[in-house]
Amino acid sequence: MKKTLILIAVFVVIGGVFAMKDKFFGVTYRDGVYEGEYQADDGENTKVILTLKDNRIVACVLEARDALGNIKDENHGRDGSAEDFRQAQRAVREMKKYPDMLIEAQDVDTMDSISGASVTYKAMRIAVHEALKKAR
Repeated sequence: MKKTLILIAVFVVIGGVFAMKDKFFGVTYRDGVYEGEYQADDGENTKVILTLKDNRIVACVLEARDALGNIKDENHGRDGSAEDFRQAQRAVREMKKYPDMLIEAQDVDTMDSISGASVTYKAMRIAVHEALKKAR
């Protein structure tokens, strides 16, 4: 009985270490280009294209689309009020900072969201995790 309990304890410890191996030993990614995408319930879509080399993110392209499928760019929000357009353009301007922030941080979870573009950050975060999952 004692040997059985010891054996079970050893398997539990080994299983725990295996489950946490990424935390202990780090994650290894294959070089290449990987896409991740997040589709919001309201129809908005956020896509990232990550280029990985030597276990690092070396390039990131972020594409955000509104519910109609239009890319959020210099025309985003133009069909609304002047205030809506101003806010939409602030979001576009701020979300353009995220790819460089990701390359610098190398971890989307340690990045701060930027006021005015926090919804895009949340969507980008999910898309980045999806792309990195493909790269493992």
